Amino acid sequence: MKLRALELEQFRKFDRPIRIAGMDDGLNLVLGPNEMGKSTLFAALQAALFEPHRSQAQTVKSFQPAGHEGSSPRVALQLEVDGRPYHIEKRFLRRPSAELSLPDGRHLHGEAAEEALEALLGGGGGGRRSATEVQGVWRLIWVGQGQSFVQPEIASGARATLQSVLDGEIGEILGGDDGGALIARLDEALHELVYKA
Repeated sequence: MKLRALELEQFRKFDRPIRIAGMDDGLNLVLGPNEMGKSTLFAALQAALFEPHRSQAQTVKSFQPAGHEGSSPRVALQLEVDGRPYHIEKRFLRRPSAELSLPDGRHLHGEAAEEALEALLGGGGGGRRSATEVQGVWRLIWVGQGQSFVQPEIASGARATLQSVLDGEIGEILGGDDGGALIARLDEALHELVYKA
């Protein structure tokens, strides 16, 4: 998945529309002083991808800007998956809605949009699921401010996906010509630590 643009409105400190566009392949950085809204942008991105539009959870209620009770926080994302463009837009709390625009021109709304987005992100499964299950393997790489030392909860499906990817990568490394050389170097290093100490 590649993020191309993020737009938000009536979302925490941004009571007016704000748009960040022009994101390219590779690393894109958002820099600025404290209290500029970097964490708010991160929260909006997470909300668009993982929060159900009909949620009334305290986290979702915190999206409303201070002094704007009754507002309808909105987040829109343009992203690419396998080189194909998608657009997701969610409105929370007042008149909640979700719309997912697909590369073939179709537009899905409400629960159909939520289910298609979850499948697009690799969740699949359907039915009522916890936030941990919905975020799946994304929880392993999704690190919020002040959370870098917190061990994430990993749903069983995400654990199996991660295990199969690691098994494939390690098997490829150790199974090739370089694998034998790597094992020999490790044996030499172990021998030196154990017997020459």
